[in-house]
Amino acid sequence: MEAVHVTETRLADRIPSHVFRFVEQELYDYPVNRELVLDYLRRRNEILHKGRQMPELDVMPDGGELEDPTFHAALRLLAIERPAQRAMEYVAAIDSVMRTLTDEQRKFIKRKYWDKDCTDEALAMELGMSRATLYRMQKTVIRAFALRFGLL
Repeated sequence: MEAVHVTETRLADRIPSHVFRFVEQELYDYPVNRELVLDYLRRRNEILHKGRQMPELDVMPDGGELEDPTFHAALRLLAIERPAQRAMEYVAAIDSVMRTLTDEQRKFIKRKYWDKDCTDEALAMELGMSRATLYRMQKTVIRAFALRFGLL
């Protein structure tokens, strides 16, 4: 009876491979997504600040109607808004999970997913653990992110 319980627990602990890969990809993409979010917020604030001032009107190159540069900047901002909103959600989720991790787990995430210049073997040595222990840590942190993303 006890052996069945252990097996059930192990099955319950399993992370589906597609979820594992998705979480890893979001971790790999974090630095780029963070820059996208910061760029979006900077551009949005510039437009909002400029919009509070008198709109600058320029003559169209063909001599036609007047155009508003703030309007065109807002249109460009709208074009990147959806990807920026998605990125904001995942950046915020990753940041919130990172605050809950141990120093060792945070170092693992930074070195494995953001520095990208370290093999698993070298990372395990750097952290003073076996590769098996490193993989258990990886599973633990991936589970934490998957739970925060609402995937488990």
